[in-house]
Amino acid sequence: MNTNCSRREALTKMAGWAAGGIASSMAGPLALGHAAAGYAPVLSVQAYIWIQRFETQKKSLADGVDEMLSTFQRAGYRNVDLTDGFLAPTLRDRTLGLLKKYRLGMPTFYASSTLHDARMAEHSIKTIVELAQATKPSGVRGIVTNPSPKPHQARKTDEELALQARSLNTL
Repeated sequence: MNTNCSRREALTKMAGWAAGGIASSMAGPLALGHAAAGYAPVLSVQAYIWIQRFETQKKSLADGVDEMLSTFQRAGYRNVDLTDGFLAPTLRDRTLGLLKKYRLGMPTFYASSTLHDARMAEHSIKTIVELAQATKPSGVRGIVTNPSPKPHQARKTDEELALQARSLNTL
C-alpha cells in the first residue's frame, strides 16, 4: 500500500469525523447516524481570542475573566477550554467560581509546556499535574498541550525529541 495514499486517506477520514462531530453536536444525536454508537461530542469555546483582546486592551486575565465567561454563557456555550493562566494559584478560585456562576463546564484546559529540555520538562510536568489535580473536582477530564518549539525556529535534536516523547508519556 502506498504510505502517502494511506496518510491522505487517514487525514480525509479524520476531517470527516471532525466535521461530523461539529454537525452532530449542532444537529442533535441522530445526525450522521452516530446515535447508535452513543456518540456524544463535547464542544468547547476557546479562550485564546479573548486573551489577545485583553492584551490589546492592556487588561489582565483577572480583570477580564468575568466579562469573558459571561459573554460565553450569553452566547449559549456550555463548555470552555481555558488556558493555564486562568488557573494560576492567584486566579484559580475566582475562575472556578465564575464557571459555576455562569454554569459553564471545563472538560479540558490548555497548559503550556516545554518538554524537550530536561529541567523545563520536569517543571512543566509538575505544574500540569498540579493543575490537573486542582481542577479535577471541577469536572476537568483532559489536558491539551502543545510542546513549545525551540527559539528562533531551531530544530530539535533526536535526543530532545526522545525526551519530549517520554515527557508526554509521563503526563
